[in-house]
Amino acid sequence: MTRLIAIGLFVWCAAAAGAEFGVYRWEAPAGPANVDAFEVWLGKPVQLAMAYEARDTWDNVDGAAWQLLPWSQWVRAKAGRNLILSVPMLPNSGGVSLANCAAGQYDAYWRNLANDLAYYGLHWAYLRLGWEMDGDWYAWGAPQGSGREAGFAGCFRRIVTTMRAAQPASQWKFVWNPTATWTDPAWLNATWPGDAYVDVVGLDLYDQSWVANTYPYPSTCDSACRLARQQTAWNSHAWYLQTMRNFAVAHAKPFALPEWGVVARTDGHGGGDNPYYIQKMYEFIADPGNYVQFSALFDVNAPEANYHLSGLDAPTVFPQAAAAFRQLFAAAVVPAPTPVPTPTPTADKTPPTVFLTLPAAGTAVARRATVTMEATASDNTAVAAVEFSVNGRLVCRVTTSPYRCSASVGNKNESSYVLTSRALDTAGNAASYSRTYSAAR
Repeated sequence: MTRLIAIGLFVWCAAAAGAEFGVYRWEAPAGPANVDAFEVWLGKPVQLAMAYEARDTWDNVDGAAWQLLPWSQWVRAKAGRNLILSVPMLPNSGGVSLANCAAGQYDAYWRNLANDLAYYGLHWAYLRLGWEMDGDWYAWGAPQGSGREAGFAGCFRRIVTTMRAAQPASQWKFVWNPTATWTDPAWLNATWPGDAYVDVVGLDLYDQSWVANTYPYPSTCDSACRLARQQTAWNSHAWYLQTMRNFAVAHAKPFALPEWGVVARTDGHGGGDNPYYIQKMYEFIADPGNYVQFSALFDVNAPEANYHLSGLDAPTVFPQAAAAFRQLFAAAVVPAPTPVPTPTPTADKTPPTVFLTLPAAGTAVARRATVTMEATASDNTAVAAVEFSVNGRLVCRVTTSPYRCSASVGNKNESSYVLTSRALDTAGNAASYSRTYSAAR
């Protein structure tokens, strides 16, 4: 009963707090700067960035430094940021299967991913495990009637269990996330891993349709004709939104839209420049009764279709939709009040002192291990905190004595580790002490 009450409060808080806003603007290394440029274009802070782990090899699936390091830096650059990470359940090749995943044969990779996410400080990320599993375009696909539904649910459970066990202090939010190809709601139950394994129910929903009298537009279709077809397409979109929202509420989970956007397709089945779709999506996301935890606009010109709304990469083919999006989703900028001047106090310029006491000098640090660090610190006024880092990566911040921290050194085969303790006082002065330790096998 306590767990049900807590989950219900989480859903209610998701509605009360309003949906977090995110965007996909390509992968690292360019992705973080692209998201910052989108933020400027929109005139509103972007809280979430979307990224996808590559699907080619297990080395990329289980936590690639080229991807996680730049995004961890983006997350830490401003308060309130977070990452939506799309995690392939299986690589594209190698004789892999959902059944083997469910049986635990790939647990080592999921432990690596958990440890790598913790290593890069991504303790709160949204993790989209095996997204769009209702399609047949990914190795983990479990489309309606495929017979793979139970295998998908079992694989999802195994991954969540393994990752939570590897990093029990992390607070990832696991997202169960189909798109809109299924037609029988019974399929949702067939692929559902269980309430204990899912934190957020998601749906990917683009403005594309194969329903009669929607898209493609006839060559003679005027503005009234286009709107009528867009409204018919929206009726289909709305059914998926309402069905998935109701499914999420029935399981006491918040709802999310991890991928959505306007579409121009070469086969004509995208709605194109459709401000009506933008308006209706905004209304759904903004309605507290839909319990939307977060949404993320897909804003790129991808190989399969053009979704690029903002025009930051090339002139947009969606000018009316872009204008509607900025009007609806951008926050008004309110000038801050002029502060009342106050006398400037005498500045404290004396830094604290700090010394790393553990591990002792000369100790070898085992690769892929958890190391305990301890430091002493003092100051002429007060020590505010002591931070601990491994090879320049912040792993702990301790605000009370004893200043002690246990953290993973990561999964990479380093030849040595530089452990650092950094003390800060209440005036903002800082001092550091570092020591290099050889890596032991």
